[in-house]
Amino acid sequence: DTGKGSCLTAASQNGMSTPSLVDYDGDRIIDAIFAGDLLGNLWKFDVSALTWAIDHGGQPMFTTAAGQPITAPVEVGPAPSGASGKAMVYFGTGRYLLPGDESSKTVQAFYGLLDDGKVVTTLNKQSIGYEDANARVVFDGNDQTVNWKSQQGWYLNLLPPSGTAQGERVLSPPLLRYG
Repeated sequence: DTGKGSCLTAASQNGMSTPSLVDYDGDRIIDAIFAGDLLGNLWKFDVSALTWAIDHGGQPMFTTAAGQPITAPVEVGPAPSGASGKAMVYFGTGRYLLPGDESSKTVQAFYGLLDDGKVVTTLNKQSIGYEDANARVVFDGNDQTVNWKSQQGWYLNLLPPSGTAQGERVLSPPLLRYG
């Protein structure tokens, strides 16, 4: 403890999720590490040089709405065509760690963020437009896909079409298949 409040304590109720390691160029050397925290911050650590640093000037790459906690590891995949970035970072929010979590109906979300070297500020809203026992259909909020020239990804609030929060949360890492 440095005496400056940098040490995590039980009172702060913060901690970091399992980190996800990324090798951008396929040389089998880790270039970046991503991890979320319980305060809803997504951190990117640049480990491509001898001196490791928190990317984005020491600030989080992204902060979720209302501090939605990130407890599961993130998944990192290729950037979509038309987007000028190194990768896409996918993660969901929610927790089952503290008293009251099991009964919480707080709306959580799932995110897809472009790693373009900038702090993420502009996202396209998606929504669940249809749901039954076997499937969900997701619609974006503007009836169009993400505009990579003005947006840095998307988010999906975990709300059914009825709009009634059911306490859904993401507690395991996303699975990305075929890119």
